Amino acid sequence: MWAVRAGAICELSGKRNRRGAMEFKFEGNALFVEEAYLEAAACYTRALEAQPQDADALSKRAAAYLKLHKLQEAAADASRAAELDASLHMAHLRQGCVHVAFPFAFSLEQYVEAKRAFQRGKQAAPKANEALAKRFLTWLRKCDAELDSTFCWIPKTSRFVKIGLVDEFIVMH
Repeated sequence: MWAVRAGAICELSGKRNRRGAMEFKFEGNALFVEEAYLEAAACYTRALEAQPQDADALSKRAAAYLKLHKLQEAAADASRAAELDASLHMAHLRQGCVHVAFPFAFSLEQYVEAKRAFQRGKQAAPKANEALAKRFLTWLRKCDAELDSTFCWIPKTSRFVKIGLVDEFIVMH
């Protein structure tokens, strides 16, 4: 009988953790809308303390970190969120935004990684959401524009070469 009660207590504790995590996420969402990004990030952190594998909370904290220009933290959270739930399109969007936002984003590799993240996000996004599809297409076009205008140093030839397509870059490396 005690084992049954202990199991019920553990189950109840798990429900409390989920409910607590949800409450912290709701509070974080409200703070994010109010542009209180530091406080929102703290709420998402509390949600993650209750539910460490919550991909949505990680993705939302990545968004707050992006707003705070904490790019390494945003990159880690967005990547982990996408790893935990590949169907979470916003995690991929934030992953791509991090690559574009990095100070050294003018390197070809950052745009290649951003484009890959945006492509994964576009595939994971709900097909019926036209506005979201347009958002991903806009980011993909921005990456393509940067890639089309980027020059890359080719060590073997000791010269700069214009690279127009991501695939050409991948083949060369």
